Amino acid sequence: MKGLDIYKAKVGAYRANHTEEETKKHVEDVLRAEWQDAVYGIAKNYQESVATVAGDAAAVKKYYMTQKGREKELKGKTKARHSERDLGRAPKTHRQARATP
Repeated sequence: MKGLDIYKAKVGAYRANHTEEETKKHVEDVLRAEWQDAVYGIAKNYQESVATVAGDAAAVKKYYMTQKGREKELKGKTKARHSERDLGRAPKTHRQARATP
């Protein structure tokens, strides 16, 4: 259900048992505060997610920057292969995955 549909349903449910004046007051006092809290929560979660992703990207970049001085040993290897080695998995290419019955 979309946000506007939820809002309309709440107003309709309240309106069924209350006068028009009571409904207007309820919408202004209660439902407006609910919407503000919802928007604030969405914005806060978005900002936290962006910060988390930026932090993770910085950590990965820092890790690969520590590999300086190992150019000879790492020549021709991709970051994915380094990660797979670190995780103890053998690299598997896209073609190998498709060729497997």
